[in-house]
Amino acid sequence: MINRLADRKLIVDRNELHHLMGYPHGQPISPPIQEVINEQLAQLDGLAQPWGTWLEIPIECIDGEQIRLTDQGCLRSRRLSKILRKSSAIRLILATLGPRVSEKVRQYTDDGDMLEALALDSAATAAISSLMEGLQADSCKDASSRGLGSTLRYGPGYTEWELSDIEVLFNYLPKGQVPVRLNDQHMMIPEKSLLAIVGLVPGGRSESPKVDPCRICDLKNCVLRKQPYGESRKLD
Repeated sequence: MINRLADRKLIVDRNELHHLMGYPHGQPISPPIQEVINEQLAQLDGLAQPWGTWLEIPIECIDGEQIRLTDQGCLRSRRLSKILRKSSAIRLILATLGPRVSEKVRQYTDDGDMLEALALDSAATAAISSLMEGLQADSCKDASSRGLGSTLRYGPGYTEWELSDIEVLFNYLPKGQVPVRLNDQHMMIPEKSLLAIVGLVPGGRSESPKVDPCRICDLKNCVLRKQPYGESRKLD
């Protein structure tokens, strides 16, 4: 499959990185800690191997909470059915930073370098989030050129969508062509990987990648939350 993130520059939002490290918004960062953060950002550039792609899967029908896909795949989620109700297909979007980042985080942890581990892990989380957002933006542009709108991004494990459905989606990816796999707990390996879908809507408008699925996710106390739950419940 095409690597749509080849040569893509990593972008790490400093505010998001600080938030992931546990710092409240606007709290000053001491120079020694900022030095560690800068060192780990430089490490991240050398360790990351960005890879991303998308794959279009036609929807055969939506029946209640069941979204039936071509080749007998079936997703089950009442929330997802509402999001996709006008869609003719889904587009699976997958992005990863590769294995070396997580390997370095584990090395830091094993060596007792916990601040370095936290800074690198947080920087990687912010980076993969940014890559996914950029990949979604590219997908929206591609769909728009074909007269298709795109729904907001949603993924297995979000509100009212079981994580186990990720296996259904992975079954559509060509074997041996994707540098990401699932373990027995349906978690992606390498760890710094994200998978989501958008619906493709004939003649529809596109949701901006900035419209975060946090707005309809009720997971409490999530460190990745960017918008409060219920800020906008509209699913069009």
